[in-house]
Amino acid sequence: MSRPTRKKRYGWSKFWWKDWQNDLALKSCSYAARGLWMEMLAIMHAADRIGFFEISGRKVSEKQLAGLTNGSDREVRKLLAELEENGVFSVDEDGFIFSRRMVRDKENSDISAEHGRKGGNPALVHNDAENDGEGVNPPVKGQDKPGDKLKKLEARNTPIVPLPGDEFFDEAERPSAPKPKTRHASKPQPDEAAFEQFWAAYPRKVGKPKARRAFAKALGSTSLETLLAAIAVTPWSVDPTYIPHPATWLNNERWADDGVLSEPAADEVKYDRAAYDDAARQWAKNGYEGLSPRPEHFPLKALADG
Repeated sequence: MSRPTRKKRYGWSKFWWKDWQNDLALKSCSYAARGLWMEMLAIMHAADRIGFFEISGRKVSEKQLAGLTNGSDREVRKLLAELEENGVFSVDEDGFIFSRRMVRDKENSDISAEHGRKGGNPALVHNDAENDGEGVNPPVKGQDKPGDKLKKLEARNTPIVPLPGDEFFDEAERPSAPKPKTRHASKPQPDEAAFEQFWAAYPRKVGKPKARRAFAKALGSTSLETLLAAIAVTPWSVDPTYIPHPATWLNNERWADDGVLSEPAADEVKYDRAAYDDAARQWAKNGYEGLSPRPEHFPLKALADG
């Protein structure tokens, strides 16, 4: 009786210590941020899609990460922003954080395994997983994304393919004529004038290229007017540390948070401004969790008594 096939798991991986020490993006981060990144790498290595920051196919929230690392939500949020600002990780079109180096090494491993399965000579295959001096988080070259590198390496590496009549030849694997290239739909491009309106209104101006891509994606489910209205009524903190990056705010659809666009507008309500400002600052320090404070929640004492 045959034994059941087990899903292949990777219990270990190569780690180039000099790459870690010499990576300029990591060296630009605090030791706390580097420690958090190491914890994130461990989670990404155990993920179903190796190299992607997910658990059971779902994004790991800041609150989950804080629980997994025994940190506070506020601290984790600040360190993630630091890692993102220094370009330590990348984010795919679906908003998943991923390690460029880990994804690349996994693709190289898959290529080597495929060559071995087809009888390829390992001596003829160039292994890009070797230490190349690019650091643990090599930059994305051109428009390369996860999967693009795999296609390029497959085109460059030619394994030994058995011919008809050989003992292990499989007709199903006969090389076929190359298929004609098909044009893929291009990514949605934002209206530059509309984006500049958003950029001028948003209180924290960092990561403009990422913000532009996130803005184009957001306009598929909302409008510029809705985004500008949400920015106008959100009680932003005076400390920019507590304000999300514009790309993060857009990707997480923060404009749709409960209470952000509720009526009536602030200028139509007479309220205790000092109490409201204190509540808004506390809400920001708590990472914008729960409903946002509204002016109508803080009526003037004279009106309340009357």
